Amino acid sequence: MKVSNVLKVVLWLAMAAGLAVMIAIPVTMSHTPEQLPGILSLDTPVTLTFFANAYRVYPKGLAILYVMGLLGLWICAELLVMLNTMKSDPFVSRNAKALMRIGWVAMVVASLAFWAGYRWRDSLMSLGACTMLILGLFAMTLSQLFRKAIQYKEENDLTI
Repeated sequence: MKVSNVLKVVLWLAMAAGLAVMIAIPVTMSHTPEQLPGILSLDTPVTLTFFANAYRVYPKGLAILYVMGLLGLWICAELLVMLNTMKSDPFVSRNAKALMRIGWVAMVVASLAFWAGYRWRDSLMSLGACTMLILGLFAMTLSQLFRKAIQYKEENDLTI
């Protein structure tokens, strides 16, 4: 099996797992007895139960996690589209632009994670933000390398 096929399978599995978690979170929400049914405000704590463990979470935090999750799914989709160009010519301007978009989206996710880590004093969220920041910088750097490779390729195509 080719490496690109393995990457495609891993990306599809990551997207499926991400969607499953995003669907499972609202299903597992329950309210503490002192709360009225339903979320009254974004600052009303709710109980989230995963595998018999109860976690107290805030809808505002869940909303941020959902946005970050959707952006992560979008990054996976962009990578899948890029992998499909491996059959013909991967050095096209669409891939360079996609890498730059991935970099900017990773920066947005990092900003949200830094803010959430600061807001709720969550060091693990801040660590994830550092990882996304590095991923964003890596994607932007790779985008510039792709642009240069495309430029060299176009110059060589003009040469007889």
